[in-house]
Amino acid sequence: SMLELSRLMLESGWIPPRPVIFLFNGAEELFLLGSHGFMKTHKWSSTVGAFINIEASGSGGADLVCQSGPGSWPSRIYAQTAKYPMANSVAQDMFGIIPGDTDYRIFAEDVAKIPGLDIIFVLGGYFYHTSYDTLENLLPGSIQARGENLFNLVKAFTNSPMLLKESERSNKAVNEGIDDLRAIFFDYLTWFMIFYPRDVSLIIHSLPVAIFLLTPLFLSFPNITMISLFRTVLDLARGMLLHAFGVILAIVVPAMTAGLRLLFTKNAMNWFAHPCLAFFMFVPASLVGLLLPRIIWGLSEQSHFWGAFGLYSLVTLAYMLAGLSGGFLTFFISMSLLLGRFISSISRKQLGQQSPK
Repeated sequence: SMLELSRLMLESGWIPPRPVIFLFNGAEELFLLGSHGFMKTHKWSSTVGAFINIEASGSGGADLVCQSGPGSWPSRIYAQTAKYPMANSVAQDMFGIIPGDTDYRIFAEDVAKIPGLDIIFVLGGYFYHTSYDTLENLLPGSIQARGENLFNLVKAFTNSPMLLKESERSNKAVNEGIDDLRAIFFDYLTWFMIFYPRDVSLIIHSLPVAIFLLTPLFLSFPNITMISLFRTVLDLARGMLLHAFGVILAIVVPAMTAGLRLLFTKNAMNWFAHPCLAFFMFVPASLVGLLLPRIIWGLSEQSHFWGAFGLYSLVTLAYMLAGLSGGFLTFFISMSLLLGRFISSISRKQLGQQSPK
């Protein structure tokens, strides 16, 4: 990828307004020694204003931006320039949990605070780190898509006014302050990117919680009394706890069925090479776990709906208070529930008006 990008830069006749360093790191699997050595010993390390770390945990597919920072401007530039965007701020929240690491940590967190992106191939993981990781098994179009994204990114990075040397970044942070908050970003089917900063998320991600807090008044209207409010709140709490139990079972039941499969087959990971099998192995079991509490402990439809809405609203609030970026998932789930209920109520009213008396 890097060799082809350098060839394209030379043959295109484009002259970068800032120098572009191509850094080929060794010993990445041995605790990131190559990147650490560059940052600690090389004379160019203090001149780096931004970086793009390209990685792989598979043999191709669309590149996933799994980490961005410090600050929000690297992900903003990616959202504006990537031809085939694939990015998700949830990945940044999860990256500290999964057993993996990249040179991004050395550049942006441990040794320096250089703004940058961590971009990773995520498909074809069954070839990764095996003798089958060959050019023949590279997913078609992967390098082309990566190259077009990278060429646009390099152009945008080198022209960005936010591109500062180490000393300039320190002075700017002291004198003006630098936005170090995580932005919210995600793509839609690699067609386009949705990006909004942290301060905007504080407003829109608070909407589901505000609606949920007003729900008891809405459901009790017009006969609003302390007793009716208490009963409504109690019903919503039951629905929320029941849905939370269902979500837990949606995780536990597939894990248990996967464990039971080990007793009957030696091909425990055959779904890894054939991802379509994962749907049949895990999704039905997950749906059983999700619906089981609703079937056993039946509550009113109203309690089930508003309980689920309340759960996702509170999870969105928890994400926001923790300073994480993945709250957009539960935000869109909760707002989709609300939109679906609104459309359903309108449809019922129209059908009721059209039906004969």
